[in-house]
Amino acid sequence: MSESKNKTIVDTLKREILSGRYSITRAFPSERALAVRFKASRPTVRIAIQELRAQGLVARRQGAGTTVTEVGARRKVGLIIPDVSQSEYFVRIVRELIRVAERERYTLAFAEISGETAAERAAEAERLVEYLIEQNVSGVIFQPIEYFEDGETFNRRMLERLRKSDIPVVLCDNPCSPDVVGYDVVGNDNIAVGMQMYRHLIACGARRPCFFMRPFASQTHHARLQGVMLASLSGRNGTIRKDLFLIAEPDDARLIERRIKVDRIDAFLCGDDETAAKLMQTLHRLGYSVPQDVMVSGVNDLAIAPLLTPSLTTLRINCEQIADAAFERLIARIAKPGLPPTEIFLPAELVVRESTSRNSVRRPAKKCVLR
Repeated sequence: MSESKNKTIVDTLKREILSGRYSITRAFPSERALAVRFKASRPTVRIAIQELRAQGLVARRQGAGTTVTEVGARRKVGLIIPDVSQSEYFVRIVRELIRVAERERYTLAFAEISGETAAERAAEAERLVEYLIEQNVSGVIFQPIEYFEDGETFNRRMLERLRKSDIPVVLCDNPCSPDVVGYDVVGNDNIAVGMQMYRHLIACGARRPCFFMRPFASQTHHARLQGVMLASLSGRNGTIRKDLFLIAEPDDARLIERRIKVDRIDAFLCGDDETAAKLMQTLHRLGYSVPQDVMVSGVNDLAIAPLLTPSLTTLRINCEQIADAAFERLIARIAKPGLPPTEIFLPAELVVRESTSRNSVRRPAKKCVLR
């Protein structure tokens, strides 16, 4: 059997199913008809149909032949990204998910979430969950909300609501909470992110780096802190410095200055680029020079990163890969609800700029692959 012939048959029939050519009420072609159409043997066609069955798109019924399943007929998935209005990072992911859904002939059901406060965004997201349940979507990609005091309770409530409605969920960006298990998660290798940035700052001459994150940050940031802690233990006696992290708002000048003076902090690893940009403004107001007095780094490589003065060293996250992997995993979960939960953590790319280069002049960013 030709693998290319089998792939052609599977891809063609999948597109036709998802485009509505076949449905629960429209008969699916017989093996004989498909063999004639594709100029293939009956065994080749049978293997292709088995692949479509494995994807949950068709089923064989006694006396009825091959029919399109309810999953294949619905072709509608939901998207819940509560923080899309707060970060360019999530905008990139949503943009790519829209593109992937169009390519795969799925309808992507979502709504704009634009509340100014986290509580407002949570309320909008909760209404969206109810709408998606009413729409009987096949599955949902869900980003657990960040920087919200009641965020963990909210995230758990939304997951439980979707579970009771038998709607498969893939978590995007972070796993919500360490003890929330049984869900697929697609995000970054955040422990590796923290370790890589800590080691980069040490190599740049920092003696007392400190991980900086805002209150009620997501598990993404806690995993990055874990990476920083692991990297800091290298060559030590197993103890972790008590000044290794700071949880504060980036405009809390009083607390930031006290930590710099008391703990002699000379580098901040920020949980994301937005936090790093605001922290750099605070350091400037306090009279500290970046990077001569204090180095600063971020994560995500947003559009603002190379435009800051000095330009920001950061880790570039591949939002396109995250979106592709999340969508692919959701379709697999819809097709086979009994699959074991999977965590997919993707690599990032270190982009070195002026905010961690004390003896540098402005020059193009250096890049190296995070492994």
